[in-house]
Amino acid sequence: MANSLDSGATTITITTDPTAPALTIVDDGMGMRRRELARYHDIAAAPRSGGERIGFAGVGIKVGLLVSREVLTETRLGKHHVATSWGLSSRHRAPWRWVAPPGLVVERGTAVRLTLGNALSPLLDPGFIEGVVRRHFQPLLDPALAEMLSGRYPRAVGFVVNGTRLEKQGWSGQDVAPIAVAPRAQAQACGRRLHGARPPADSRERRGIAVSTFAR
Repeated sequence: MANSLDSGATTITITTDPTAPALTIVDDGMGMRRRELARYHDIAAAPRSGGERIGFAGVGIKVGLLVSREVLTETRLGKHHVATSWGLSSRHRAPWRWVAPPGLVVERGTAVRLTLGNALSPLLDPGFIEGVVRRHFQPLLDPALAEMLSGRYPRAVGFVVNGTRLEKQGWSGQDVAPIAVAPRAQAQACGRRLHGARPPADSRERRGIAVSTFAR
């Protein structure tokens, strides 16, 4: 999902299929050319330059290999519409091959389908997936931060889990204060707003102060 955001995606669709068992993530971002998809399989390689937004290190998808029998990646950008199948053959080898695109991407973007090795994996539970999205990408789901994030995500970002779009969820509180941050020389400053909010009783882990930043 971090890589989807890097590609300029406005909708990230996540589908779980316990019968396969598989987890599929499809975005409508920039997509990749054939040579970029080939590089995608190199450990710690990525088509982005170092320090350029999240996901720049090129290791994220490799983690998926550890829990999957197969990682299928399909990407589409203009005339480039290609796909690969990838998997671990041993502790030290992860061969991949070109395959026919299965049609997960309609117009533009990238899809990743993890065929999981464990049919009881929590990655097949849509409730677990929603919780992960809300926990790690909460700023994109908080209406109070929409204006602040509009410079980075001008068209906003939506998440769909098994056909249901996740609703925005913010917190209200009496204590709201602006803060000034003095970044290091190479960091990019941005505005922040802190909310001393009291979330619902069923979300006690969210109590306190949350800070979201961008840095380069």
